[in-house]
Amino acid sequence: MLALIGPPLFLGLRVGLISKEPLEVEIFKGAVLKFTYERTDGMELNQVSTDVLIIGGGLAGLSAAVEAAGTGRKVSMVSKGRVGRSGNTVITQNNMAVVWKGTRTDDSAEQHIEDTLSGGGTLNGLDLVQVLATAAAETITWLMEQGVQFQRDQDDLLIKGSPGHSRLRTIRAVGVSQSNRTLGLAFSVPLADRAKALGVGFLEIY
Repeated sequence: MLALIGPPLFLGLRVGLISKEPLEVEIFKGAVLKFTYERTDGMELNQVSTDVLIIGGGLAGLSAAVEAAGTGRKVSMVSKGRVGRSGNTVITQNNMAVVWKGTRTDDSAEQHIEDTLSGGGTLNGLDLVQVLATAAAETITWLMEQGVQFQRDQDDLLIKGSPGHSRLRTIRAVGVSQSNRTLGLAFSVPLADRAKALGVGFLEIY
């Protein structure tokens, strides 16, 4: 059974594969996929069998890979660059906003939601803002469990202020990038290392 995470049309991925038969994919519920391929470039075709196929090697894909591999399933990732070292995640900033132990910062998820809606001119999707504010602390904890490191103030996270936030709520990941243009490596590289340690297969095309 194969669970597919990612856009099905991405299966071609610059390798010149052509399926002679229709491709049927039942995403997330599992499906047995059978392909007949004809190479168009004369190169040899390698077949890979996996339980979970993840398209893309950024932070979202790596998070899914780590979670899936943790259940004992065989997981493979396909990426058009180096997993954890290419794509949009790498060029993002390395800071996040989180209500972390609210009594310490006099903060709350409700205040975070209010600030976010105000900063977005109330054009934000309320449901997404609520998820952002209420799930941030749990997500940060999970990232640290996977090896992501954040700036610390003695025995806890270092929390700073940031424009648009009425409370101290910004934390910063550290430990990887040597350039301001690749700060997102602080998130993706530890997750790539974790995924590899769990046996996730990387199919990188670059």
